[in-house]
Amino acid sequence: MNSTEERLAFSERLQGESIPTQEKLRALAIWLDVPADWLRLGNGDTRKNGGAEVSMTNQKAAALLNQLDEYHRHLGLDMLRALVRGYKKR
Repeated sequence: MNSTEERLAFSERLQGESIPTQEKLRALAIWLDVPADWLRLGNGDTRKNGGAEVSMTNQKAAALLNQLDEYHRHLGLDMLRALVRGYKKR
């Protein structure tokens, strides 16, 4: 899959036109350190042990994003923005 196809597939997922596989949702949940059910349904708290864990999660997310090239870093940030928008609509 080339970068244009990746961007199109990602855009379709953000707009609800396609659904990622369960395998991809689990991988994203691990990467973001959130429960997979939260990504699927938007239910529950993303924190595991209160506010201290959130701070560590933010640091992990930033460290992971910084390992990516610019294109993939933008994709990751776009996905995070979409998650936040969905969370705020609840």
